[in-house]
Amino acid sequence: MKEFLKKFINNRQKYQDVINAGITSFLYRDKRYADHFSIILIYIQSDSYNYKFKNILRGSDEHIQIDRYLHCVILDSISNETYIKGAENLLYKLQKEYLNSFYVSTVCSENYSLNEAQMIKKLFDILQCSIKHNIKNIVLDVEYMKG
Repeated sequence: MKEFLKKFINNRQKYQDVINAGITSFLYRDKRYADHFSIILIYIQSDSYNYKFKNILRGSDEHIQIDRYLHCVILDSISNETYIKGAENLLYKLQKEYLNSFYVSTVCSENYSLNEAQMIKKLFDILQCSIKHNIKNIVLDVEYMKG
């Protein structure tokens, strides 16, 4: 775990760039139509190349595998009122399908006034906190960081 946290911190900018490139179409719809989205960042403690995220996502959602343990899921057309529930539903489906431990952070575009850099930075801050403090199988968002 500590080894991954070190790798996570050292490669954080590269990981953030991957997500930034993956949300381009979602940002367009958010700016043009106020069609918000959420980003979920998931660290899985075991090799997760076999995980089939497409089987548990809606057709408009997107999965990005960042490395063998780190995944990003973008939930399309979601609001500030529903993004945490969406992440919890995804976590539940993952836990049901794959008996494993998951570290999960989430943010919603509606809360970031179209500032994707700040949104992605906060997403990584929350996941880093979750891993550092061993808070697994719970969805953490910005409210946790405030407390």
